[in-house]
Amino acid sequence: RQMCIETDTITVNVEANAAHPEYKYNILLDGVRVLQNVEAGVHTLTDIEAGTHVIKVRAVDEEGNEIVTGVW
Repeated sequence: RQMCIETDTITVNVEANAAHPEYKYNILLDGVRVLQNVEAGVHTLTDIEAGTHVIKVRAVDEEGNEIVTGVW
């Protein structure tokens, strides 16, 4: 999702895939991976410049393959 922020913190809530609870997740900010192989849950990105940003969350299977892309 594209976001315009005025603060230096973004909170990302990653919901688990009920069919695949073993999945981990990669979180990207403006196309750059900022968190890798994290569990579902709430994650905070800090020291973010004010402005418009795009957050993407990609599911990762047990073999390390990114399999699903969501954009918020």
